[in-house]
Amino acid sequence: MRVGVWGDDYCEFNLGKSKNGIHFVVAFVDDHQCFRLHVWFLDESGGKMEWVLKRDISVRDVVDYF
Repeated sequence: MRVGVWGDDYCEFNLGKSKNGIHFVVAFVDDHQCFRLHVWFLDESGGKMEWVLKRDISVRDVVDYF
């Protein structure tokens, strides 16, 4: 499922299921006008459910690396 929000800021949400579980991805522009991705994983271990941030990716850092 994908939901996009546009206006002064850009933000797009994606929710999906893989063999490892449920993931939630947020693509957005941060305060420094840098495009970022946050990847969250739904941890259902230990009898609890909570979203855990697995990746915080700056596209600028990736481009600068190459």
